[in-house]
Amino acid sequence: MERLETIAGPADTAAQAEELLFLAELLSLLTAEQQKIIKATILQAATETEVARRMGLSQPAVYRLKKRGLKRLRQYLLRNNPTPGRGCR
Repeated sequence: MERLETIAGPADTAAQAEELLFLAELLSLLTAEQQKIIKATILQAATETEVARRMGLSQPAVYRLKKRGLKRLRQYLLRNNPTPGRGCR
């Protein structure tokens, strides 16, 4: 019985898929470097130093790219107030 409670139902799966699509659309507003940095530092909990080493950048460069990317996302969200399912553009 416990296993049945841990299996996501169709509505849960659809909501998760919609949230992932929304996140992908938001990330598409960023440069490729900003996307990699934000995915690694925020979604995967890597440190800026680890990301810098992997990408061949300095830690301050990673910090600046992350800061600019988050600022762009914040401005977009405040201006447009999008929600999952409605799209981002």
